[in-house]
Amino acid sequence: MRRQRRIDAHSSTRSAAATSPGALPVFGLPAVKVNGDDFFEVHEAAREAVERARTGGGPSAIEVDTCRFYGHHSGDAQLYRAKDEVRSLREDRDCLKHFRRRVGEAGLLDGAELDRVESEVAALIDHAVEVARAAPPPDSEALLRDVYVSY
Repeated sequence: MRRQRRIDAHSSTRSAAATSPGALPVFGLPAVKVNGDDFFEVHEAAREAVERARTGGGPSAIEVDTCRFYGHHSGDAQLYRAKDEVRSLREDRDCLKHFRRRVGEAGLLDGAELDRVESEVAALIDHAVEVARAAPPPDSEALLRDVYVSY
């Protein structure tokens, strides 16, 4: 997955390559770049890659171009972003808005069905947060469990 931003700067200032799939065909690896904000585009690229692999065509590379609305950590003030960048991304690149519009246009689901799903998911998240907050803290041995691998 290729995000527009990395830690503190736009990806265009951190990479010599404009896009990684451009280099992959040199190695004979089928590669495609897709809009990560479009569920259907990502699904189709993944379906093709899986089909290719299952029929003996070998591995594929899929570069999923996406963005993020939040910083890398809770204290990230995102001072590296332009003033209205996040607002603009939320308006133009919100994958859930894009999905809602696409399934509506295709007649796959109506707004009421999508609202119901969103409500169910919100309830599941709220319940998971309640359970997590009510759980006892982990023991101190858990602090480093599964953090490092020993060989």
